[in-house]
Amino acid sequence: MQSEPKTYVLLLNWRGWRDTIECLESVFRQEYSSYRVVVCDNDSDNESLERIAAWARGELESPVPAGPPLRRLCAPAVPKPIRYVELTREEAERGEGEDAPLVLVQTGANLGYAGGNNVGIRYVQARGDGAYVWLLNNDTVIHPRALQSMVRTAEEDPAVGMVGSRLLYYDDPERIQAIAGGTVVRWSGLTRHLGADQTDLDRWSDVVEPDYITGASMLVRDTLLESVGLLDERYFLYSEEVDWCLRAREQGWKLVYSPGSTVWHKGGQSVQYKSPLHDYHVLRGMLLLVRRFHPGLLPVALLYSLYRCLAPKVVRLQYARFRAVLRAYRDFFLDMDPAPVGLPGPRPATPPQASVAQTRRERVA
Repeated sequence: MQSEPKTYVLLLNWRGWRDTIECLESVFRQEYSSYRVVVCDNDSDNESLERIAAWARGELESPVPAGPPLRRLCAPAVPKPIRYVELTREEAERGEGEDAPLVLVQTGANLGYAGGNNVGIRYVQARGDGAYVWLLNNDTVIHPRALQSMVRTAEEDPAVGMVGSRLLYYDDPERIQAIAGGTVVRWSGLTRHLGADQTDLDRWSDVVEPDYITGASMLVRDTLLESVGLLDERYFLYSEEVDWCLRAREQGWKLVYSPGSTVWHKGGQSVQYKSPLHDYHVLRGMLLLVRRFHPGLLPVALLYSLYRCLAPKVVRLQYARFRAVLRAYRDFFLDMDPAPVGLPGPRPATPPQASVAQTRRERVA
């Protein structure tokens, strides 16, 4: 690319400063020059933001993977200090602060995945100079050309609104977690990752178009943000990126996988799998998806959820998880308003299929 479009790399942190620092070590080693990194902290109670700032100043050693092949992505440590600016949520959403390589934002509360990322997205929109936002989980490490490949894929077609990576397991670096995203089961609201647990990486060497792109690595075009709006904050955890992707597809945007972009993902660092918190948000999220996009199938989804989510807890005498499922049903039915949070007003006059010159605002490299 003759001129690299400016991209904001957005990481959300909650108590995970070690993961975030490891991720930042890989991000600041990438082969893409026109980017800024924004870390939004959801009011961690373990001095996460202070530790990340200390790392940027060179006062805190970076945790790195113990062995190959991931160690080379994070070590040796990138040169310090890294210039940074610290902002409150209000300052960030007004786009304040100097144009530093690293922006640290304190959101002031645990806003969940959707709410925390929305703070960062509003910061980017207020700045007005970003062509793309890359939502990247903080418990990842990236290949040096991960962002470069995604941007190149997006630049080839102005109708592409979101781009995903090949996600591999951090603890099993040759095994696939997801090929960008996957498919949505309309009658249940559940999702299925493409390529999950496969080891034949060569099989996925071509561009594909999934139903959704997982939020672990998702590049989003600026004009899609203007037309589709932000993440729906009712979800809090899980399904929010699926909702976002389906809304984008409704407006004609393409979602694609970039074969040259590889990200290694840990997963499960914030919420334990099969915990009451996990049960609550998975169930509530899948029902919200069905009600929003396929309301006629909601009775089927409810019946299936009783079999899949509720009955097993009764059989296994898992009372805490059983109560979490009941709360999910209660909160789902109490919130019957289908209007998502953060949606925009009228769509812009320029559709996603327009020329690159029409859809792209002036970009600062």
